[in-house]
Amino acid sequence: MNTTAIMKTEMTRELAMIPEDKLNELQHFLKSLLSQTALEKRTASNLRGIWKHRGFEKLNIEAELHKARNELGVQILKRDI
Repeated sequence: MNTTAIMKTEMTRELAMIPEDKLNELQHFLKSLLSQTALEKRTASNLRGIWKHRGFEKLNIEAELHKARNELGVQILKRDI
């Protein structure tokens, strides 16, 4: 886990311990902090074609599923109950 994720997890845990009378103050602080930080608006990404020409076109999904199901069936039947 990266340090940012760890820090956010710790902050979430600490947030639960803040007294109720201080929550408005914290919310005001966070809003002012976020307004100072110019956040870029995220635009929707189009992921169409991201896997094109990566070799997935050659896969026969139906055949792969059939093979996996057969292997699983054989393994289940071999179990001692």
